[in-house]
Amino acid sequence: MTKTIGGGEKMTKIRDGLYGLCVADALGVPAECRTREDLRENPITGMSDGGLRGQAAGFWSDDSSMTLCLAKSIAESGYFHTHDIMERFRQWFETGAYTPGGRCFDFGHTCARAIHRYQKGVTPALCGSNKREENGNGSLMRILPLAFVLYGKYGKNVAYSSRAMADIHTISGLTHRHPLAQSACGIYISIACHILGGEIIPMAVYDGVEKALEWYGRHSRFEGCLPIWKHLPFVAQRKEESIRSGSYVVESLESALWCLLRTKNYRDCVLRCVNLGYDTDSTAAIAGGLAGLYYGYDAIPQEWISSLAGKEIIEDCVQGLERYCMEHHLMPETPPHSLDAIRQSDRQSDWNTALDRKARTKDKNKFLGCLIGGAAGDALGYAVEFLPEQAIFSRYGKDGITEYRLQGGLGRISDDTQMTLFTANGLLAGRTRGCMRGIMASYPDYIAQAYQEWYKTQICNFPAKTDFKLCWLLNVPGLYARRAPGNTCMSAIEAGCRGSIETPLNNSKGCGGVMRVAPVGLYLGSSQMAGLAVDLVAADAAALTHGHEMGYIPAAMLAHIVRLVSHSQDISLEEAVWDSTDAIQRLFPRAVHLPEFLKKIQLAVDLAKQGGNDLEAIHALGPGWCGDEALAVAVYCALKYQDDFDKALAAAVNHGGDSDSTGAITGNILGAYLGLSRIPEKYTRNLELLDVLTEIAEDLYYDCQVNEYTVAEDPRDIAWEKKYTEVTYEGAGRD
Repeated sequence: MTKTIGGGEKMTKIRDGLYGLCVADALGVPAECRTREDLRENPITGMSDGGLRGQAAGFWSDDSSMTLCLAKSIAESGYFHTHDIMERFRQWFETGAYTPGGRCFDFGHTCARAIHRYQKGVTPALCGSNKREENGNGSLMRILPLAFVLYGKYGKNVAYSSRAMADIHTISGLTHRHPLAQSACGIYISIACHILGGEIIPMAVYDGVEKALEWYGRHSRFEGCLPIWKHLPFVAQRKEESIRSGSYVVESLESALWCLLRTKNYRDCVLRCVNLGYDTDSTAAIAGGLAGLYYGYDAIPQEWISSLAGKEIIEDCVQGLERYCMEHHLMPETPPHSLDAIRQSDRQSDWNTALDRKARTKDKNKFLGCLIGGAAGDALGYAVEFLPEQAIFSRYGKDGITEYRLQGGLGRISDDTQMTLFTANGLLAGRTRGCMRGIMASYPDYIAQAYQEWYKTQICNFPAKTDFKLCWLLNVPGLYARRAPGNTCMSAIEAGCRGSIETPLNNSKGCGGVMRVAPVGLYLGSSQMAGLAVDLVAADAAALTHGHEMGYIPAAMLAHIVRLVSHSQDISLEEAVWDSTDAIQRLFPRAVHLPEFLKKIQLAVDLAKQGGNDLEAIHALGPGWCGDEALAVAVYCALKYQDDFDKALAAAVNHGGDSDSTGAITGNILGAYLGLSRIPEKYTRNLELLDVLTEIAEDLYYDCQVNEYTVAEDPRDIAWEKKYTEVTYEGAGRD
């Protein structure tokens, strides 16, 4: 739980979390009890004074004071001692200890009544209220220090330990003994421990909540809480007007997690909380503790820390808890995950994202839609790929190109679709080797070999001479056509096609990496591989030729989107996009260019919702020559016209950029989402190599049904062996 900052000084997650909480609390104090409408007109943007409590800027409230009481008690009494904690609460309440101004100016009534009971001699374990109407946030707001000790003892899966959960409930019960308040604390600590375990925020929230609810589901005392919390993992999908930010513990936890999930940095998270209004200091403190844990002390604006009052009190408590955890060996380093570990994973839940938990289906209509839709976008855009915008609209009219420009009676595909087909052939050949021989190399190894065979179609006449053949596509004369192949792809494959994420072959971020990987998500989405492992196959496949982060990370994101929308009937396209951003953050948490990319995707989503001019939106996102731009344009077009394939493709290709690639990626996404049945007939009529596209898509759908112990008797299986074992197949009607 330590990290090194400038100068070699050790900064701990304890400091991150406690400062994150105290700073957020101080930001919220001046806004407490203000309405959301009022704050929309006059928002809080930084530390300020005044408000209902009339405090100076930087003063924090009971949220921080009671948190620091708990931290100090753990440090000095050894883990926790309920009498010691209650005594510190009493000192705060009566004498202003643990406050920046020496005066207790804010407190919750349930907490105050618990302290009064303690003063009268009631045992601490019975001081808290167990009344349903007294389920405020007074125990949730101060529970964070417990996470550091419990993580050190039990790791991130704290909810697997009944002792740990009992400890959480005991600390909550000092003031709030009702199962609802206690379960809120259990969920919160579970989330915090998953963050401490290195998970990104969306995964930490999902895993933290789900694992806590598994525990509560086995204990009848908490039975009534389960319906209240069951939708909490998906709180980010709710609209702001449904998020309440009062002091009721359910509202507080929901609003804090909503802000945490809806933002990408500490500043935005806590300001979002404060500007929700009402119980602003508590909502911000609850979210700020988690945001501090995740983003770190360095992410807290320096001017806010400078304005923070009572830092000597916070420092004393931080250092005391640090010493305790170090002395008791409760501060292990949080190891980063390994890409190799993900590559070697199967269905481990740790490598799946939230939407992966939903039921998967397999729909041939979507498999066909993905490949044929991508080819349609490619063919529509290929005709105008190198034309400036003025020339496109001058030649094709005010709506631009909306029908194939036929050559030899066909809408011609480009290298985008050619390489997509070879990606699919590589996947299927690799899988068949595994079935027939019981052992196989990695999928990217087979994809690399497939790309080398595609390269032969670009430099050789049909049929290419080769000693060993992996892809039956080499037997298709129509693929021997040079359609403006990307220089990076050609040079990288000529050099051996052996780039990787760890040892890049070049620094190219062109879109040639992303435009060809849709089959990875389509095909492996049906496999037993874990979700992130599938996405990483796509990134590895792109990195064979494109070494820049923006050459291969968009490929992982595209595969994730395609995988989700092609294997579920109840996932919205926007859900899939957001889940894909979570996945790539988890895969590549240290990627230098990831924040810029995520901002571009956020912009694409925002522009799609605004419904403005398509050309202006694409200009804002970029022309599509680079991987991040191409995917952002496709996300924009697919989201804006998610029920109209025709309009989506028109928007995707009618600009002065890489029209065939943006069209192809848009077609892949929307084709997988809508299915072939909702692609207009004009896009299948006259599409070059439609028969090959159909056959490959069906093979991805049906998959290999033969193995080393069976004899192929079904016509499909006989054809399969000719394609992927003997490699003699020449295509439907030619074999």
